[in-house]
Amino acid sequence: MYAADTFDEPLTFQVSGMLWRRSLVMRDLETGSLWSHILGQAMRGPLQGEQLAILPSEVTTWVDWRSRYPETTVLNLSRTAEVFDTQDAQLGARGALGYGVRVHGETKAYSRSFLIENPLFHDEIGGESIVLRLRQHFLGTK
Repeated sequence: MYAADTFDEPLTFQVSGMLWRRSLVMRDLETGSLWSHILGQAMRGPLQGEQLAILPSEVTTWVDWRSRYPETTVLNLSRTAEVFDTQDAQLGARGALGYGVRVHGETKAYSRSFLIENPLFHDEIGGESIVLRLRQHFLGTK
């Protein structure tokens, strides 16, 4: 996960439609630079070679996250699945897997089902702008 406001002005990312090493290439609207979401680095354009600041994140279960950060809040989303998901069958009920983010001591959690419905999500935490991107085909969703 990377900070969108690494530079003087925040960057707004969109899908470029290109792949590099089977991974999505993003494009920032402000400069048109192309970015590897794996490396967090501009590959082409005016910002070529620039690096986005890395935000620490982790993949965890809701139970574990809640035990470590009992004051955290999370969106309460529907747990009704419309499609059978082999990944969900291996991990348990939809929503059991969550993604937690901590920035400057502030924490937020995002359920997997929320990120499936919002695969590219902008948020703010600890005074920083963040972008969450979920690769659905990687997780076995349809």
